[in-house]
Amino acid sequence: MSRDFLVEIEKQGLMDQPLKELLEELSRRYQTAYYFSSNRISDCYGWVKARNGKVIRCFEFIGDYGVVLNQGELSDEERGLAIDFERLNQQIAEEVDDYTMPTEEDVIEIASVWSINPLDN
Repeated sequence: MSRDFLVEIEKQGLMDQPLKELLEELSRRYQTAYYFSSNRISDCYGWVKARNGKVIRCFEFIGDYGVVLNQGELSDEERGLAIDFERLNQQIAEEVDDYTMPTEEDVIEIASVWSINPLDN
């Protein structure tokens, strides 16, 4: 996947259409639907929230490419994370040593407050 392709995804605000349609349909039926993603190998972390048939928040980070999706208003829970969502790609481009990128723990934290903790039995 080229960097230009990912930049175009971010500029156009695209997300996987089947996933978007599924979340919109589920949220029409159940008021709210969520999607969470974590892959430690590629450092890919993300989450999506849909409410009443519309995606209201979408975020995805891929290690080598940075933020590829960042749509909708940050939730209070996201603001509580130690991530500078607005400057993350700039910090990566400038090779800032001490920036905080999203991690699996962030995905679990968001999942825990938006719905359920996936690690709970």
